[in-house]
Amino acid sequence: MRSAAYNLGALQSLDRAGVLRNAEYLAAVSGGAYTAAAFAMVGNTRAPDGSDPDLLTPEHGPFHRGSPEEQYLRNRASYLAPGPIGKVFLVQRVLAGLAFNLLFIGLFLAALAMVLTAFCYVHGYTGLTQTDAASGFHVPRWYVLVPAIIAAAGVLLAFVSVLVQFSSDEWRAVLETWCARLLLMAGALALFSIALPGLVAVARELELNPGGGDNALPGLTGTGAAGIVTVIAGVLLQLSERLSDPATVLEQIKPWERRLRSLGRGLRMAFIYFAGAVAGPGLLLAILVAVTSAALAHSAPGTTASWIWPTFFGSSATFLILYFAADITSWSLHPFYKRRLCTAFALKRIADPDDPAGKAVERDYDTLVPLSKTGFCAGWPTLIVCAAANISDTAATPPGRSVTSFTFSCETVGGPLVGGVDTRDYERRFDHKRLRYMTLPSAVAMSGAALSPSMGKMTRRPLTFLMVLANIRLGVWVPNPQRLDDWERSYRLRQALRRLTGVDRVPSRSQATSGFVARPRPSYLVREMLGLNHVTARHLYVTDGGHYENLGLVELLRRGCTDIYCFDASGGSSFANLGDAIALARTELEVEIVIDPRPLVARGDRNLAERDCVRGTIKFPATAEFPDGAEGSLVYARTVMTAAAPWDVHAYHEADRTFPHDPTVDQLYTDQKFEAYRALGELAADHARRRMAEAAEAGRAAPLPAVVPPAAPHALSDGQAREAPNGGRLLGLLARLRR
Repeated sequence: MRSAAYNLGALQSLDRAGVLRNAEYLAAVSGGAYTAAAFAMVGNTRAPDGSDPDLLTPEHGPFHRGSPEEQYLRNRASYLAPGPIGKVFLVQRVLAGLAFNLLFIGLFLAALAMVLTAFCYVHGYTGLTQTDAASGFHVPRWYVLVPAIIAAAGVLLAFVSVLVQFSSDEWRAVLETWCARLLLMAGALALFSIALPGLVAVARELELNPGGGDNALPGLTGTGAAGIVTVIAGVLLQLSERLSDPATVLEQIKPWERRLRSLGRGLRMAFIYFAGAVAGPGLLLAILVAVTSAALAHSAPGTTASWIWPTFFGSSATFLILYFAADITSWSLHPFYKRRLCTAFALKRIADPDDPAGKAVERDYDTLVPLSKTGFCAGWPTLIVCAAANISDTAATPPGRSVTSFTFSCETVGGPLVGGVDTRDYERRFDHKRLRYMTLPSAVAMSGAALSPSMGKMTRRPLTFLMVLANIRLGVWVPNPQRLDDWERSYRLRQALRRLTGVDRVPSRSQATSGFVARPRPSYLVREMLGLNHVTARHLYVTDGGHYENLGLVELLRRGCTDIYCFDASGGSSFANLGDAIALARTELEVEIVIDPRPLVARGDRNLAERDCVRGTIKFPATAEFPDGAEGSLVYARTVMTAAAPWDVHAYHEADRTFPHDPTVDQLYTDQKFEAYRALGELAADHARRRMAEAAEAGRAAPLPAVVPPAAPHALSDGQAREAPNGGRLLGLLARLRR
């Protein structure tokens, strides 16, 4: 919201001066995409359900000062949870998604627990009494021998791959691959046949004989294979015992809290990450053991529990029904996030008998603007919504990034690493229901998906599993552009088989749209947990554009923009995101940017900066047309307080010292805060226009033609590169939100 308000003022200033209408591209990231997309939807008069063209004039463009849509947005600045009822709905939606997520995972664990219970019965262990518990779970020798042999084979292959000099490196790669496979196989067998039953035995013994004594599970400890499991089970049991007394828990936590605070920041974060890494798997393990233990405890003596298999089949059947019927995106936070964004930003201006300026209304949620119809009316820039596709493949991306650019526009969808396709052709592959995931508000919600298990360069791998378990998922699995031909071939093959088998029928309304991209199965939930995001997979995990590059600057340079206005609504005094964008431009596009942002640093008691924008130069690589390389100008503005800010903004700054760097988690804005950011953005844009004019007076009065760097085009489906427009002054505008 900070970025949306700031960039609203910036775009209002540029539109009022006629700069926006002469731009070629309007690139937006995350919160900046809120405002940019809102401008596009209000400015769209070509669609049947678009704005009234008679009400949109050069003097009264989208979101002009005092416009109906500006007032509409002001009234909904707390879009995420407006009022008490809105906060109740927010909590309700979060808890509902979390409950369904745990139910889906719990059904699988329940079925697995019944198999584990039956396994214990087969080996004569029920844990019904203290005597049974004391007898323990006796591990047959071959249960230990088989995993040990497989593990030994894996270790042997590892030694061979190290000691033997092969004539071909391919043999070494094969040995290393099978070494890893054998070790994983041995671990899986040992887990199910030894560790899990051992955990159940320990849990039952501790429950029936909490005082310990001589009954020390001789059968289990005799194997020597589950010592660590015993420790884990004991910790879980002791924790559950302590939880029965909240006062005791608080008393026990205080010393640990003091110890944690006494650690250095690095050690403290390491401890938190370690706790987060083990919390998710530990919780699932505890549930599995608890259900199995309960099943053993509630079995009649001398029986094999006849209800075990009905429970197994019931849990399995329900799980499979949900697996094939549910869409993992539908119970994530993405649909709720998109819906709340639409209530404030998905607008159009229509006639109003009581007001000649018209009125702003929310667009019909069932007929939201498709991406291919998001172009402004004539004379407006092409909107580029910048997102990021997460990539986990080794060497597919540079170390530390694990992400690539993924953009949405009315012309193309995709990115330089995964390829790009024509937007209309991309939409044609979806059925009627899934086409709703390819609207402009959907793209904006993906561009702002800041909290996701995978977050590119910002991913915290120890927390990935726990975030999926807690359903903190704003990212979306979208079809991979480079796999669309595979989707089409599979669809045609299925249709041919249906005709051959005589089961062909009249297509339904959803099938009549010629869609053949299947929705991502819940198996992708496991990929989210493990952070598996393959570049060649059928679906890509798309999240916040800031997870790749938080300014959108690289995408404007990729398209050959020579005059760029960059509005940065980040908080704090760090220029890390600007530096990252400059580094990416150099390494991916061979474009050099020279700029000095030091005048933007806030200083003094009042935290005032010397300026709110600075100008730098852009140097493109040499081409046949420009042997010495073409040059351009970059005007960079950011949210800082200066002495030139309006008096009311200074007054708000005195009252709220965190302004203009309010945290991103704050999405419930008052009108005072909204207006302070909007006014700051408007002033920065006024100054930015002067800086760009200085560049023209310094020798660039004549605009440079478009320069397309070597990596600029997206590969279209027919293999032909898309060329950037030639002629005219190319202007890139961008809005961003720091994460």
